[in-house]
Amino acid sequence: MSQNELKANLENNNLVIIDTRELREYAGKTPYGEQRGGHIPGAVHIYFKDWLDNNGMLLSRDKILEMLAKKGITRDKNFVTYCTGGVRSAWSSSVLVDLGFQVKNYSGSMWEWSASDADIYPLNKFNH
Repeated sequence: MSQNELKANLENNNLVIIDTRELREYAGKTPYGEQRGGHIPGAVHIYFKDWLDNNGMLLSRDKILEMLAKKGITRDKNFVTYCTGGVRSAWSSSVLVDLGFQVKNYSGSMWEWSASDADIYPLNKFNH
């Protein structure tokens, strides 16, 4: 998904935006060179490593689906994932596609979004 396509769909109730970064990044920290910190408005935080067990192996389908359901995420919506540079979100997209979700990856992710005009491409922050 392109930056402009995502911006145009921020108010689309049928699109769920998933931020796959660390919680500190979602909250507003910029450890990887982002121009601005925070998260895209409306984004749900699901850290990509939360889908791995203690040995670094992918959790079972049922456990991942249960985790998603607890966040209100079901297959009846469309999804876009993002991270800092598009790598963590691309991996997350592939997991979601395998689980039957309709997903696009925003490959420009935070490096692109945070470097763009803050009035046009806003970010939200929170304290955790």
